[in-house]
Amino acid sequence: MCYNYAEVMTMTLRELAAEAGVSVATVSKAFKNSPEISLATREQIFEIARKHGCFHKYYKEQYDKKVVAVLCPEIKSNHYSEQVEYIQQRLARRNIEVLISTDDFNEKKQQQLIRLLADHAKVDGMIVFELRSPVPKGIEVPVVAVGAMEGVAHADTIQGSSIRTMCAAVAHLKELGHRHIAFIGEGLTTRTSSVFEKALQQYELPHELTVVAEGRFEEAGRDGVRRLLQRERPFTALICAYDYIAIGAIKELKKQGLRVPEDISVIGINNIRTAGHLEKGLTTIDQAKEAACDLACELLKKKMQNKYYCSGTEIEITGSLIVRETTGACKQTT
Repeated sequence: MCYNYAEVMTMTLRELAAEAGVSVATVSKAFKNSPEISLATREQIFEIARKHGCFHKYYKEQYDKKVVAVLCPEIKSNHYSEQVEYIQQRLARRNIEVLISTDDFNEKKQQQLIRLLADHAKVDGMIVFELRSPVPKGIEVPVVAVGAMEGVAHADTIQGSSIRTMCAAVAHLKELGHRHIAFIGEGLTTRTSSVFEKALQQYELPHELTVVAEGRFEEAGRDGVRRLLQRERPFTALICAYDYIAIGAIKELKKQGLRVPEDISVIGINNIRTAGHLEKGLTTIDQAKEAACDLACELLKKKMQNKYYCSGTEIEITGSLIVRETTGACKQTT
């Protein structure tokens, strides 16, 4: 059966009640999710409302919670899943529900999802991790970015200072006597490897020991170590693009008969929850994820309350180096 535009626009609660064979009060309570209304009756009313194209209108009017979408590259890595979980917990305290979606590190998919969540899901706000291109024109939903790719301008962005924390890691290793520092990344971490090379230049250290490993997570760390050892160039320290690469690298170094940190010092990035609970606590760069998420939630709240609000600037968050047991003094002459 087809319904014309005028019918969709003029459907009232009384008309919905008549078609469902219930009272107007029952329809109203159904949209308020009242426990007085059975699940079967509520779903019957909702189905009729959807059929007539007015479900969203009445549900949004009666529902006492706002909905925020969190769009991130993936949730299988602890780096993103921990932040999404933290945002979800923080917004729940404000009676806000969270929808989670992933873009697989794909710029086109990210843009499509932003439009979908804004125009069709009609969320009340959006937090986007690693914004890859400007927010599409015409999007009226308030958007806050946690991280943005180089060259992507977005005023309401929480950005980590990767060069400062990378310099802190390099400075730490240099103070321990290391001069030949290697780096293991993978296909999705080219920006991090670039920051690593800039940090080495700042401390006047050679930067010929960067490898792009096959695979991801621990397998990338294992592959990266094998590639470095095949080069037969000396290195006494290793920085990895994220903690799971570092964990895999430590396992492969041990397999190859090398000790951490006695032979090779290792530093990861992200400070995942398990980093301090390994056989040897992992020295890692903490990117102040919770502080970034707190700011993102606070900024989004202001934008949801006032659609004209804008921070007017990119907000920079500086992390810190967490020194644990996988770094030590250089004992080799190189």
